[in-house]
Amino acid sequence: KLRELAADPRCVAVGETGLDAYWIRHEPETTAPLDIQEAALRWHLDLAHELDKPLMIHNREADADLLHVLADAPADLRVMLHCFSSPLAVAQQAVDRGYWLSFCGNVTFKRNAELREAARLCPAGRILVETDAPFMTPEPFRGARNEPAFVGYTARCVAEVRGVTPEELGVQVTRNARDLYRITD
Repeated sequence: KLRELAADPRCVAVGETGLDAYWIRHEPETTAPLDIQEAALRWHLDLAHELDKPLMIHNREADADLLHVLADAPADLRVMLHCFSSPLAVAQQAVDRGYWLSFCGNVTFKRNAELREAARLCPAGRILVETDAPFMTPEPFRGARNEPAFVGYTARCVAEVRGVTPEELGVQVTRNARDLYRITD
């Protein structure tokens, strides 16, 4: 059934899928073990490649395991690391592999200088911004429920560290999203 739904032209990507070690440590009784998560991720990876759709990745505190699984991905698979929050070294490996990095409100947090550096170093053609609502609310609304209307705060922060105007970043991320999802109209 999932294959049939994902094959529908209205479906633009496979995911959100990925690995989450955080919840294994905090709620192991309600979270699938990493080997089960990995098996599901590999199935989604194959499905995305089969359907020629991007793979939308969730990663929380599972960087090495995720990069290991993605090392087996076909070279032509489009991969987007959503709500990117990994260390700079992971960002570098991801962009070296041609992945898209999508930044959300956590890039605006004062303590996340390394994340802002990842946003600065990400190639122009591979950067995105997102809300990840209702979580990851950007400054100055941190702690409140996130709303799509707040994405501008994230975009302004990313634009500032990249040395471009928010308008220029907006044009770039729109182009990047269209490329990632192969939107032509």
